[in-house]
Amino acid sequence: MPPIHALAPIEIAYHKVTARVADQVAITTIEQEFYNPNASRLEGTFLLPVPRGAQLNKFTMEIDGKKAEAELLAADKARGIYEDIVRSMRDPALLEYAGRDLFKVRIFPIEPHEKKRITLSYQQLLTADSGLVAYEYPLGTEKFSAAPVKSFSMKLELESKRALKSIYSPSHTVEIKRYGGHKATVGFEARDARSDADFRLYF
Repeated sequence: MPPIHALAPIEIAYHKVTARVADQVAITTIEQEFYNPNASRLEGTFLLPVPRGAQLNKFTMEIDGKKAEAELLAADKARGIYEDIVRSMRDPALLEYAGRDLFKVRIFPIEPHEKKRITLSYQQLLTADSGLVAYEYPLGTEKFSAAPVKSFSMKLELESKRALKSIYSPSHTVEIKRYGGHKATVGFEARDARSDADFRLYF
């Protein structure tokens, strides 16, 4: 893996997350565009902590519209990568992900002033506690972006056989629209943002 300082100049032009949640099954699709503002080529690796309970039977990834192979590292192997980043960045915040599996994909080099767009999708079974279902998306990693993310958006479409009573996010200010008692959309947008907290939603 390249040294983390080689990744530092890379900017995230936009980060778009769309999730469809039917009862306890969530399919999350992520679109991100990276930009190299430098006059030289950059090498690097894309890392995404796996949300707890994510199932990978429907995992897909594309880079600039072409299918890409992603390596899934179990939590014990992933921990070494997290710890290496923490040592080089001198920031222990990433260790909160050390108990999780990790997607690792080589998506670079990015040529000077070039953009790379990635799209990935995965399915997960959400946990429920006494009827309260939890959805989580790892956003805290964006604190390692060299510049604030120019455009971020998140949209969740909820559908449940049981009536949707309480819907709330303890981590972010969201807009909630209800469609009858069993469907709702939840979303928020931000510009020039640098999130230091994972997104969490309960319903």
